[in-house]
Amino acid sequence: MELRQLIAFKEVATHASFTAAATHLHLTQSAVSQQIKALEDECNVTLFDRSGRLVRLTNAGQVFLSHVERILAQVENARVEMAEMAGGARGRCRLASLPTIAAYLLPRALATFQRRYPGVEVQLMEALQLQLLEWVQQGTVDFSIVALPVHDPHLQSASLLHDDFVLVVPKDHDFAARRIVKLAELAAERFILFPRGAGGRELIMEACRQVGFEPQVAFESEDRETILGLVAAGVGITPLPRIIAHHTRVDGPIMVDIVEPRLRREVGVVWRRNRYLPQSARNLIALLEDVVHNPV
Repeated sequence: MELRQLIAFKEVATHASFTAAATHLHLTQSAVSQQIKALEDECNVTLFDRSGRLVRLTNAGQVFLSHVERILAQVENARVEMAEMAGGARGRCRLASLPTIAAYLLPRALATFQRRYPGVEVQLMEALQLQLLEWVQQGTVDFSIVALPVHDPHLQSASLLHDDFVLVVPKDHDFAARRIVKLAELAAERFILFPRGAGGRELIMEACRQVGFEPQVAFESEDRETILGLVAAGVGITPLPRIIAHHTRVDGPIMVDIVEPRLRREVGVVWRRNRYLPQSARNLIALLEDVVHNPV
């Protein structure tokens, strides 16, 4: 039983004529007759009474028509839904992100995305860098927002933003009155950092080593608020990406620019190079780029 046969049957039933159905389908009458005959042979029933000037459905034809109408309606629904998915208006988008980016970049982007594409289900997960890359490789998510560069030939990436690190210190710290501080001046300080694999920790550690010292790590935490609380209490200092530090409370710790060298991380999206990236995911990536380039 083929779709073209069901369409031909529906047209003959609608027009009560093989000739009119053939004209509507841009086929010959013979071709339409053959398709109906094939259906009747397969079902082992007579679908049309051909004894009069107009062809009429038999009882079996009436029952068959109800099934065909439902089938063709489902086919049309599938076609429409696939077209909407192809345009990114429906479907599902699975993404994962570094927690810091999820907290400060995604809210406005996702709110806009949901208004623009209400038919798309968005699934968001958060993790550290290595887990984010693993999820992309495994196909658990469509794309991840990570620190770049990513050296994996199986992954493709696109940059979203460059974010400088600033030094966050207690209000009564000697650096609090400064506008800038050189990285080498932090050699005697106690650092509060994100754990390994998070928050640009490796970038910070390597930059400190390049200017001649190994950072003294007093505490580690995965939580930004904990880190800022420890800094505010005078336990230590921390370099944080500006996108995070910018959201520090007005009465919280003080931000100072770091120079010689400036610490900067690149953030972007990665997806599997040889795997189809759904249009809904492409639409969200484009929206993220727009949010980055047009901040409130």
